[in-house]
Amino acid sequence: QALPNTSRPVWLLSFMTVAMSFVFSAGAEYVLANYLYRVEARVEKARANVTKEGHALPVSTPNWSPKKDMHGHVGRIDYMLLKADGHLRIRDQHCDILMRYLFPVAYSVALGIL
Repeated sequence: QALPNTSRPVWLLSFMTVAMSFVFSAGAEYVLANYLYRVEARVEKARANVTKEGHALPVSTPNWSPKKDMHGHVGRIDYMLLKADGHLRIRDQHCDILMRYLFPVAYSVALGIL
């Protein structure tokens, strides 16, 4: 016996599609948070090396920023994630906290639309 064919969408298939997309987004958030955690560790290590080597210039020097001192000590992507003060623009904690609140709200809204 086979199920009858329908011309309209079935709720269970829509639910499974929404659930699968949210599982994918949770995995993507884990990957992003893990990457940012590793970037943060590399930046902290580079900041310690720059400080230990004495590269820091006086703050009164024009056009000086801690980010410029770290140029040769971090990778290109890590360097792009730095603000002028040498700290990261987005940290793994920011991504994790955002998703803690955004994920349940978005999931509830998506199920409410179904």
